[in-house]
Amino acid sequence: MPAKNNTAYMVRVVVALCCVSLVRANESLSTVDVDSPIQFWSVEFVDGETAKPLPGIKVDASVSMPHEADQQLVVLVSDASGRIKVPLRPEKAAFLHVRGPGWCHGSGFPVVGNLPKEFRGDAPPADPKKLRTIKLHRGTEVRGRLLLPEGSPASGVKLHAAVSSSRPPWVNENMINVGYSTEHHADWNGGTTTEEDGSFSVTVPPKEARNWLHLGTTGGDWQVIDTEFLERTNPKHPLVRYAPLEIDIEYDDANKFSEKDGVLNLGDVRFNKGIVLKGRVLDAHGEPLAGLKIFTSSSHGPLAGRCTTSREDGSFEFLSMNAGTFKLKPKDDWPADCPKFTWREVTLVDGQPPKELIVQALSE
Repeated sequence: MPAKNNTAYMVRVVVALCCVSLVRANESLSTVDVDSPIQFWSVEFVDGETAKPLPGIKVDASVSMPHEADQQLVVLVSDASGRIKVPLRPEKAAFLHVRGPGWCHGSGFPVVGNLPKEFRGDAPPADPKKLRTIKLHRGTEVRGRLLLPEGSPASGVKLHAAVSSSRPPWVNENMINVGYSTEHHADWNGGTTTEEDGSFSVTVPPKEARNWLHLGTTGGDWQVIDTEFLERTNPKHPLVRYAPLEIDIEYDDANKFSEKDGVLNLGDVRFNKGIVLKGRVLDAHGEPLAGLKIFTSSSHGPLAGRCTTSREDGSFEFLSMNAGTFKLKPKDDWPADCPKFTWREVTLVDGQPPKELIVQALSE
């Protein structure tokens, strides 16, 4: 398996192990029972140019909390020596989504801990007692405040930042290259989570290293947003009620958002109500097909798309989506006897909800 594909696969595995609940943690982590199976991984952040320690670095990390079976998302802040301690249970790993401020990692997010052995292969497990040094580089801090359509803050929402770049250290052959459109590919990826007042901050590569910047919501994985999962786990999540957030900034657009002194201020940005798409999926003979996963893309790639499952009568419904043209298709790559479909191009127009969409399998 090529290195890039293998990296992408392992990233999906690690993300799948992470839970979406948000906990603000710092000093409270010191209360962990020393007899618990939790291991503390020591990490230090340093300036990639001078190797000097970087205090005050904020990172989002999925860690193991005392008496919690699953990992939880916490915010860790480096101390005066640039260090943090990441509590993980054996055979667990965590992304460190570096928020900054003002500093970011060359690949967007380093990984700390151990993947399960079946994914690690013959590689020996890492030693949690060994200090991990992570080099950070100067970047642009992207700030803003995310609001619901009526103006109240959207808190605890995961945001994904992606950058198209052509300069080291932001371009890494072992990094995932996520396709967003025929024009743009993301060489650098990072993330953050909105605060209680809806504010957010994430540091991305500097202006001179960026060709394009995308900031948007994500369902927590490197795939389309699974609304059904969000409805089960967090029915009040904005992505259940509103269209995914999508902000794209070309190199020449940055001045519109007041980029100055290493800060790009987006101001207040809002979810929009979007458009609901309904339809039915049928087999080649016109009979309803139940239990099929149906996916959409978007002009910005899979992270802004949605997935849903057809009901007993073949009906399906995608919750709020943005206006525009995208592709839709049921998942038909497995099992082998699954009906086959072609991609269906769909255009949604604000104020003009489409009629019921019929998606029919190809004749055998």
